[in-house]
Amino acid sequence: MIGAGVDRGVAERLMGHNFGFDNAYLHIDEDRLRQEYMKAIDDFSFLTDRKPYREQEKQLKDQQKRIETLEQQLTAVTQMIQAGIRQLDK
Repeated sequence: MIGAGVDRGVAERLMGHNFGFDNAYLHIDEDRLRQEYMKAIDDFSFLTDRKPYREQEKQLKDQQKRIETLEQQLTAVTQMIQAGIRQLDK
Protein backbone atom coordinates (compact mmCIF):
# COMPACT_ATOMS: atom_id res chain seq x y z
CA MET A 1 0.00 0.00 0.00
CA ILE A 2 2.81 2.38 0.84
CA GLY A 3 4.31 1.72 -2.59
CA ALA A 4 1.02 2.76 -4.18
CA GLY A 5 1.15 6.11 -2.36
CA VAL A 6 -1.21 5.35 0.50
CA ASP A 7 -0.50 7.33 3.67
CA ARG A 8 1.35 5.13 6.18
CA GLY A 9 -1.14 5.78 9.00
CA VAL A 10 -4.07 4.96 6.75
CA ALA A 11 -2.35 1.78 5.51
CA GLU A 12 -1.75 0.66 9.08
CA ARG A 13 -5.36 1.39 9.97
CA LEU A 14 -6.74 -0.49 6.95
CA MET A 15 -4.62 -3.52 7.84
CA GLY A 16 -5.89 -3.45 11.43
CA HIS A 17 -2.53 -2.67 12.98
CA ASN A 18 -2.23 -0.83 16.28
CA PHE A 19 0.40 1.85 16.14
CA GLY A 20 0.94 3.47 19.52
CA PHE A 21 -0.70 6.70 20.51
CA ASP A 22 -1.85 7.35 16.96
CA ASN A 23 -4.55 4.72 17.40
CA ALA A 24 -6.07 6.69 20.26
CA TYR A 25 -5.77 10.11 18.64
CA LEU A 26 -5.87 9.51 14.90
CA HIS A 27 -9.41 9.49 13.55
CA ILE A 28 -9.75 9.05 9.81
CA ASP A 29 -13.16 9.44 8.21
CA GLU A 30 -14.51 6.86 5.78
CA ASP A 31 -14.13 9.12 2.74
CA ARG A 32 -10.41 9.53 3.41
CA LEU A 33 -10.01 5.79 3.97
CA ARG A 34 -11.84 5.11 0.71
CA GLN A 35 -9.69 7.58 -1.24
CA GLU A 36 -6.48 6.10 0.12
CA TYR A 37 -7.69 2.54 -0.51
CA MET A 38 -8.51 3.40 -4.12
CA LYS A 39 -4.86 4.38 -4.67
CA ALA A 40 -3.84 0.76 -4.08
CA ILE A 41 -6.88 -1.16 -5.34
CA ASP A 42 -5.15 -2.30 -8.52
CA ASP A 43 -2.45 -3.91 -6.38
CA PHE A 44 -5.11 -5.81 -4.42
CA SER A 45 -7.00 -6.97 -7.50
CA PHE A 46 -4.38 -9.42 -8.73
CA LEU A 47 -6.98 -12.02 -9.73
CA THR A 48 -9.06 -9.67 -11.85
CA ASP A 49 -8.26 -7.25 -14.62
CA ARG A 50 -9.19 -3.74 -13.50
CA LYS A 51 -8.54 -2.24 -16.94
CA PRO A 52 -12.18 -2.57 -18.14
CA TYR A 53 -13.34 -0.85 -14.94
CA ARG A 54 -10.89 2.01 -15.40
CA GLU A 55 -12.12 2.42 -18.99
CA GLN A 56 -15.73 2.45 -17.79
CA GLU A 57 -14.87 5.01 -15.12
CA LYS A 58 -13.24 7.24 -17.74
CA GLN A 59 -16.25 6.90 -20.06
CA LEU A 60 -18.57 7.77 -17.18
CA LYS A 61 -16.54 10.88 -16.31
CA ASP A 62 -16.54 11.92 -19.97
CA GLN A 63 -20.32 11.45 -20.14
CA GLN A 64 -20.81 13.45 -16.95
CA LYS A 65 -18.76 16.32 -18.40
CA ARG A 66 -20.80 16.18 -21.59
CA ILE A 67 -24.05 16.26 -19.63
CA GLU A 68 -22.84 19.28 -17.66
CA THR A 69 -21.94 21.06 -20.91
CA LEU A 70 -25.32 20.23 -22.44
CA GLU A 71 -27.12 21.45 -19.33
CA GLN A 72 -25.23 24.75 -19.51
CA GLN A 73 -26.09 25.10 -23.19
CA LEU A 74 -29.74 24.30 -22.50
CA THR A 75 -29.85 26.94 -19.78
CA ALA A 76 -28.33 29.53 -22.14
CA VAL A 77 -30.79 28.69 -24.95
CA THR A 78 -33.73 28.79 -22.50
CA GLN A 79 -32.63 32.23 -21.30
CA MET A 80 -32.34 33.49 -24.89
CA ILE A 81 -35.83 32.19 -25.70
CA GLN A 82 -37.28 33.80 -22.59
CA ALA A 83 -35.56 37.10 -23.45
CA GLY A 84 -37.00 36.89 -26.99
CA ILE A 85 -40.51 36.25 -25.63
CA ARG A 86 -40.19 39.26 -23.32
CA GLN A 87 -39.18 41.40 -26.31
CA LEU A 88 -42.25 40.22 -28.25
CA ASP A 89 -44.52 41.03 -25.29
CA LYS A 90 -43.35 44.66 -25.29
